[in-house]
Amino acid sequence: MLKAIGAILISLSTLPAFAQSAVSPQPQTPVKSVELVGLVGVKERTGGKLTVEGDKLRFAHSKSTSEIAAATMEDVVTGNDSQRVVRGTLGTLSMFGPYGSGRFLSLFRSKLDTLTIQYRDVDGGLHGVIFTMPVGTAERVKQELIAQGAHSTVPAVAETSSGPSKAGATEEKR
Repeated sequence: MLKAIGAILISLSTLPAFAQSAVSPQPQTPVKSVELVGLVGVKERTGGKLTVEGDKLRFAHSKSTSEIAAATMEDVVTGNDSQRVVRGTLGTLSMFGPYGSGRFLSLFRSKLDTLTIQYRDVDGGLHGVIFTMPVGTAERVKQELIAQGAHSTVPAVAETSSGPSKAGATEEKR
């Protein structure tokens, strides 16, 4: 009897937490990203924080904030990429190292995610913007944008632990 009463009290105490989370969605944590190209009024390769707030994608950097409405997004695509670990002036100068040592340093790479967005402005002009961000964050941002009304020509990535199917592997051998 006491166990039943305890279970009821525990379930009733967690009920307000569930009701509160359903009413007000959790604010998304900002994603540290780099805008490579495409935002009007923002220099290329500008670092900042990317968030989805309401129905807009917001890129906040040191000087200002840029917003793109999710409803104007015609295509949202994610991808995987890599970049050299040794970059900048040191990376350029290392290319002059003897016996190909500079080329060897360029083999060390770090992985990152890309988020490419194609959107229309208020005048109907077509624009595109490319963001890079840490691995595993681009797909989450894409899903949040799609939930807010953005469109995508590439379906969401389903995470699977297995490799390609055997039928596909035998077709490649032929």
